Amino acid sequence: MKVLVHIYLADNLGDDLFAKILLERYPHVQFYFLHESARYEFLESYQNAHVIKLPILGRINFAVSNYFSSKLAFYIYLKKLKKIFKEIEPSFSAFLVIGGSLFMEGKSEYLKKSFYNIVYDVFKKKPKFIIGGNFGPYRNKEYLEFFRKIFSSSTDVCFRDAYSYGLFPDISTVRLAPDVVFNIINEHVKKDPKKVGVVPISLTRRPALKEFSTIYNLFLSQLISKFSDHGYEVTMYAFCKSEGDEKAMEEIYSLAISKENIDIINYEGRKIDQFLHHFSTNSYVVTSRFHGMILGLIYGINTYPISYSRKLVNVLDDMNFTGSYKDIERIVSTNVDVAFDEILANHFNVQQYLEDKDNQFKILDSYFND
Repeated sequence: MKVLVHIYLADNLGDDLFAKILLERYPHVQFYFLHESARYEFLESYQNAHVIKLPILGRINFAVSNYFSSKLAFYIYLKKLKKIFKEIEPSFSAFLVIGGSLFMEGKSEYLKKSFYNIVYDVFKKKPKFIIGGNFGPYRNKEYLEFFRKIFSSSTDVCFRDAYSYGLFPDISTVRLAPDVVFNIINEHVKKDPKKVGVVPISLTRRPALKEFSTIYNLFLSQLISKFSDHGYEVTMYAFCKSEGDEKAMEEIYSLAISKENIDIINYEGRKIDQFLHHFSTNSYVVTSRFHGMILGLIYGINTYPISYSRKLVNVLDDMNFTGSYKDIERIVSTNVDVAFDEILANHFNVQQYLEDKDNQFKILDSYFND
């Protein structure tokens, strides 16, 4: 069986975890991942993973389109896209979307809606699955209504948070289950009681949060210095280079007064199991990455989220999280000494929430088994 897959591939740990879990859960299924490159290094270690190269809408095309004040470049790109899908559709049994924040309204709204219009037209007689995501944030009702039609035409849509699920209560194909990454295997590695992980993000690339970048970096630098001064081994993890995580870490590290026990590990789209093993040995983790939070909870680590988005808070609310966390907008009023004590006491047992972790794949399981 061959399945066409739409997923965000940019050497991002969270999305590569989606792919890892999918490929290992269904080794008998051949998955073809849409990507702008002819290869994607992480996928090359799986015999049931393949890449289908998509056309690229580059800077030149954007410049031409803007110069003529038309949608010429988009028209050419979408025409190529539709041609590819029409050519490959007969050889595929189904279309699958798997990912996290794939339904945010933003600058690429036109392309996103056009992509789904094309796929759902070409694959209209084939099963179409959407799993693992959250919806929004969105601004316009038209955007919501567009995806209401897409979800209604889907075989299965499974969200990871109650807020997204609640936006489409009248659509019978829409469901709710814990995040896909809760299905990662927990090897119960022995933890180092004096080891703490820090997973930052870059705020300079997020217009709504850019103003908090300096105070955010300073807060994390003071926090890792405090851990270092207390004899803790601190490791900063970059989950996604292309989104600026590495540069953010460099800035935070440069601001740290105490650098004696601080290490840096970058995820580069390979050796994912090695990266996960190292992460799982922490006893504490401070994270702004959504899947840094999920992994911390899975591995039984005292997890202290610093939220940049409602998607983190929505999931924390869904699991009745009783620990401490902070919104980035409130970092300016956060005392480092208080945060240090909160992190040490921030244990939360996520096991009850994990009872439904397989439900993201419930419909896919039935389809593939049949």
